[in-house]
Amino acid sequence: MRTLKKIVVYILSFPLVAKGFSGKRAKKWVKKTYRNLIKDKNYTIKEKIWAYRHGYMPRHIKRFNINKKNVDEYISEKDYYYIQPINGIYRKWLANKVTTRKVFKPFKEHLQKLYYQITIKSGRINLSKLEDCPYKEANIKNLIRLIKKKRSIVITDPKRNRSILIKYRGKYFYFGTKRIRSRKQLIRKIRAFGKESVIAEYIRPGVGFNNHYHRFGNQLRLVVFNDNSTWPKIGEAFLRIDAHYTKDMEGVKEQLRAYYGESFAMTNRHRKNSDKKKRKYFRGIIAYIDKNTGKYDKGELILDGINIDAKNHFITEKPISGQIPYWFDIKKKVEELCEYAPQLQFFAIDVLITSKTFKFVRFVNIPKYPSIHTYGKETVEFLKSKVNEKNIKAGNLSNIIKRGINQTKLKIRRGFAVAFFPKGLLPYLSVRWIKEVIVDFFTNTDVGLVEKLWAYKNGFISYRINQYGITKENKKEFISDFEYKWLRHINGNYKSWFEDKITFKYILPEFKECFPNYYYHIKLKDGINQVINMMDCPQGYENTYSDILKLAREKKILALKPDEGSHGDGFYKLSYVDNQYYLNFDKVGEEDIIRILKDPSNSYLVTEYIENHPQFKAIYAGAVNTIRIIVFKKDGKRAQIGNTYMRFGSKKTGAVDNMGAGGMFAEVDLETGRYENAKIILKNSIKDCPYHPDSGIKIEGYIPHWGEVKATIIKIADSIPQLEYFGFDVAITESGIKLPEINRFPDYPKIEKLSPVTMQYLLKKLEIKKKRYGYDKKTCRKLIHLPKR
Repeated sequence: MRTLKKIVVYILSFPLVAKGFSGKRAKKWVKKTYRNLIKDKNYTIKEKIWAYRHGYMPRHIKRFNINKKNVDEYISEKDYYYIQPINGIYRKWLANKVTTRKVFKPFKEHLQKLYYQITIKSGRINLSKLEDCPYKEANIKNLIRLIKKKRSIVITDPKRNRSILIKYRGKYFYFGTKRIRSRKQLIRKIRAFGKESVIAEYIRPGVGFNNHYHRFGNQLRLVVFNDNSTWPKIGEAFLRIDAHYTKDMEGVKEQLRAYYGESFAMTNRHRKNSDKKKRKYFRGIIAYIDKNTGKYDKGELILDGINIDAKNHFITEKPISGQIPYWFDIKKKVEELCEYAPQLQFFAIDVLITSKTFKFVRFVNIPKYPSIHTYGKETVEFLKSKVNEKNIKAGNLSNIIKRGINQTKLKIRRGFAVAFFPKGLLPYLSVRWIKEVIVDFFTNTDVGLVEKLWAYKNGFISYRINQYGITKENKKEFISDFEYKWLRHINGNYKSWFEDKITFKYILPEFKECFPNYYYHIKLKDGINQVINMMDCPQGYENTYSDILKLAREKKILALKPDEGSHGDGFYKLSYVDNQYYLNFDKVGEEDIIRILKDPSNSYLVTEYIENHPQFKAIYAGAVNTIRIIVFKKDGKRAQIGNTYMRFGSKKTGAVDNMGAGGMFAEVDLETGRYENAKIILKNSIKDCPYHPDSGIKIEGYIPHWGEVKATIIKIADSIPQLEYFGFDVAITESGIKLPEINRFPDYPKIEKLSPVTMQYLLKKLEIKKKRYGYDKKTCRKLIHLPKR
């Protein structure tokens, strides 16, 4: 039955996905309308159909007084789902407390302090230091020391709004309201809290902001829209009073009914819920705030589906009215935050008022669709502009059909991977593996047919046999190509920090001298690309295409690179020489450059162009020649360098150093920094290439600043305890180093051999993942499976 339901939901959601809905939101809307149609007995079928057709639930039609005349004045719930995620790939900045604290580091004065991150691995606690930790070491001893020193701290889920207060009073610890008699018992409680948690500052609410049900206070919710930083505004503001989780929701309702004097009929549905002893969320009394003054004069709540005015509090009986302290400072700080992160266009912030200041305690990527009042006029206008933008992007019927076909292909690919490949393999890698085997089979002439079939059976691309000297006797000493693909991703959720070229600039501001300057970001808005000023844009430069060209004339050379992707795809070197513009090595006019930047299919970053050290420019000056440094943390904490190799571009690769497109490779000695023994891939075979084919210069020498390079890379890796496997692309300049990119999971090197220590690390991670999926005890029975070990 469950399978049949899934199929029906998929079929009904397919047209929405083809139109442009995310799969998750399309399914949510389908399920929501189905449940409402079946279970809600308060409305007629005709009323329900009219509501669904206009994108609402029937209760919102009644609550917001929506009718045929004013329906276009509101943003429907369906349209609200349609435009998500408004923040695109940058929604990850608000995905959890750890990421948010790193991204908004300049605003730390108004952010909750985070001390430790706790992850549970193989049943054991793994502690990592966070930005505000006062101690050098991350261990249980210092965690206990911190609790005793602070006397009150919070353990919180980094992704959800779930927290428990930990206190130390006298000789006892308290976990929530429960007294803990020993340190071991406290650690057990912390371990049981969840697979991932954060030890954070306890923020004591100011007078008048206490919650009667818990110690975390009444929070101010701000809904913010930020139209690419040109006019950031607080769209909605309200105070949520006495919101809390409870196992006795009906008891809370009875208390409200008794005080507000309403005679509410308790429906069968309410009786059913009251019998369940599950924690339910009471949304509290909502006091809407005048955005100009920061004042509020009453509260509202929904009880049994009816809106109630709450002029006095049902416990204290005091009037629900007042002025939000620091209101104008809060507004100013929110505007600064939006200007600092223009990629975030729509989100919510929960603010806690203390006796001396205010703190941003939570950021919400997709604020919940309003339940008491619809969004205000300005917010609706902004959201409708996003609907219009999405419609333009969705295009005509032909584009909708193409998107539907593409979604079908992805679904088929996922099904193909599930049916024929082991669990744990990312679906797109199933197709990639087959393609690589086919290409290798027809192009590699150095290995015979029997050896090729043996290689594929054991998970290797056949050229690895000669590269590593693999035999039947030693094959278990190496991780195969297929196993390496199956191992992806080692870094878990935090790998998203390096999935684009903007996020790591925000995550690692303390190493800003190691990254190129970011001047502009070209981003789609209302169907056209818009220019956004970035953090390193010089003063006096506006967000226009003409100012980008003006900057090119001043700097003489700039880099244009897609904000996502790798391998140098889509990269342009924009230079200005003798009153002439060049893209890579082709003469172009201003209109050619602007046409590329304006193309809606492109999303470019305009950055500083990295000037290679003269030693490397002498070998090949057409590209930024980089060193790939593979770094891992064997114990999950201390970084070490596993592999290093040098890459050089050529006329075939143009302005990038992609080895797969005709670039060269040189071995690098980890201790001395000497590079030599250059090679190139020709027809899927590795060939010696001691001299550069274009310049004729011998590819050998010593890497300048090598000691500094190694120390800096280790320092950066150590500063990110959430990740343990990296691929750093390092460009050497006359003054030091620059990092064009950091890879979250570097490709299996095509020419370089993985060092024994790297190989051991990867084989250990392979063993752990096999254990997680049960392949350590049972054999995978799929058509394509992991090789036997």
